[in-house]
Amino acid sequence: IGIIEFMLDAQDDDGPGFLTLFQHTSWHLTSFDPYTADFGHSTATLNVHGFESDFSISGQTDPPIPHMMVFAFSDSIETEFPHFTLTQEDGSYHVAVESSGSYFIGMDDGLDIYENLYVNPPFQFVDVYDHVSGIDFEIMEYNTMVYGHVTNPEGDGIHDAEVYFNYHDDYENVHIESDAWTDENGYYELWLQSGYEYEVHVWAYGYNDH
Repeated sequence: IGIIEFMLDAQDDDGPGFLTLFQHTSWHLTSFDPYTADFGHSTATLNVHGFESDFSISGQTDPPIPHMMVFAFSDSIETEFPHFTLTQEDGSYHVAVESSGSYFIGMDDGLDIYENLYVNPPFQFVDVYDHVSGIDFEIMEYNTMVYGHVTNPEGDGIHDAEVYFNYHDDYENVHIESDAWTDENGYYELWLQSGYEYEVHVWAYGYNDH
């Protein structure tokens, strides 16, 4: 029993400091024993607020989906990190940005909470001159499971290969992307939307791309 104090540095990629980048979020921290798979009985809460700014982007998911990751990049200002937040329980989000200009804002299931949801389209371009609202995202549901194996010329499974499916139609405004990594036997499975012809790429260390 006691107090543990430590610094949270957003530049520490291997530590919990990365959590401080997510505006308007709360995180619950506890200990974990990897040998027994038991969690600790005490929990600390980290509340992260946004920063004061005259510029922001906000919107909603349709239908309302909480905990989707939102990130905004400026196309003219070089920053080490994008501006992050998560959607609230009602699917709304609000992310402050540091200055006016054109921003590239995206949304996805960055925490891997939902197995078969995707955002269409996943990115939008927004001109920000004050507080911009109504930048909404449509959430779709995959309805088809795709699975298979990635093998070498000898037929042996390749571990940790990335399999990437994508379909883009700017005219119909349909953009679908899904990826997965193979297990130790070269097996993968992922969710997709049926009714489209996909472009497929596979990457694996030590092999040519396909």
